[in-house]
Amino acid sequence: RDAQESRGLGDVYKRQLLVLATMWLERREVVKGRNEQRRQILFGIGVIAFFASIPYFYDGMVSGADLTYHLHRIEGVKDGLLTGQFPVRLEPRWVFDHGYANGIFYCNLLLYFPALLRMAGFTMTESYAFYCIGLNIATAAIAWYCFSGIFKDRIIGLVCSALYTLSIFRFFKLVMVGAVGEGSAYTFLPLVVYGIYLVFEKDVEDREFHKSWIILGLGYAGLIQTHVLTCEITALFTVLFLSLIHISEPTRLLSI
Repeated sequence: RDAQESRGLGDVYKRQLLVLATMWLERREVVKGRNEQRRQILFGIGVIAFFASIPYFYDGMVSGADLTYHLHRIEGVKDGLLTGQFPVRLEPRWVFDHGYANGIFYCNLLLYFPALLRMAGFTMTESYAFYCIGLNIATAAIAWYCFSGIFKDRIIGLVCSALYTLSIFRFFKLVMVGAVGEGSAYTFLPLVVYGIYLVFEKDVEDREFHKSWIILGLGYAGLIQTHVLTCEITALFTVLFLSLIHISEPTRLLSI
């Protein structure tokens, strides 16, 4: 009888072990599938950023109408840091070494990256190229995150990220004109759109609804830290959008 009970317990343990092994293998396949999809998404974002950054893989740079001014901004942040300023509000070498408070009127938060590269010994051309490449990577990643959240599909999000990051208007502004401030602001526009989408599409009790205000705040913070005019235009269109919502559905805004 004891032998039969031992064999019975052994069979139970074997079945339990088999069930646990099966669950582990299934879990492994699920994780493997997720990791594979994650690698594909990361590869896609890298490809998008690569094509957007091709103009910066060559020696020199396209001399756009606004480029010289923005290169002076980068150099001004570097000179300000070397004099002990943080944050830099006064570019000490501007206006024949008299200094100019350009940083008060034009936020330069993202320009600390190329300024630090200049302090590390990189040339202005190299520092600017690294900055723009980083900007393209950030734009592709943020656009994918926002559009995949809106359309509930990672592949559609990747396609929309490609269309947005590689758009002719963005390319023209950043590469041909050298409008670094405006080109940097386009990195954060998808966050504003996604934030507004979550505010109106998610239930007040939904977890994503509470997240929407963080995303919306980060989007507007990025805009005002890169290009105030783009921030103002975006705010104006947001107000117009809210006005149309209020006209069509008067009680909807009150329910938020």
